[in-house]
Amino acid sequence: MTAAHIHLLLNHIPILGSLFGFLLWLYGTFKRSIDLKIAALWTFLIVGLITILVYLTGDGAAEIVRSLPGVSIDLIARHDNAATITLVAIEVLAVASLFGLWTSRANRELKGWIASVVLLLALISSALGAWTGSIGGQIRHTEVRAGFSR
Repeated sequence: MTAAHIHLLLNHIPILGSLFGFLLWLYGTFKRSIDLKIAALWTFLIVGLITILVYLTGDGAAEIVRSLPGVSIDLIARHDNAATITLVAIEVLAVASLFGLWTSRANRELKGWIASVVLLLALISSALGAWTGSIGGQIRHTEVRAGFSR
């Protein structure tokens, strides 16, 4: 199994995992459930760990696809830059989630400011993940590139 295989296998987890955690967090807020919010924090933490692996396999995947016909080196570079920004955002979210889990361990309560920070970071991370994934998808899927016509 190559870096490209691992990258393709895992690259949807940061996107969908961040979105799932965000929606779980919103549902937990709506239901006033600390258990759902804690599940969302665990989701963000796990997504943060997997995102590191996705990021680390990106260069190997780029090396493999770089010489394939129709692959844009410019798109690879744009995807790499977007991935770096997204990685930072998701890791900050993971650290904030870890902090939230740590502070809530004794009384199973989350301070309001932690909840607000996590919600904002989750929204930002979800949007950045979708943006990065969109650019990455264009590398091999010419049908989603802007201006593509037959």
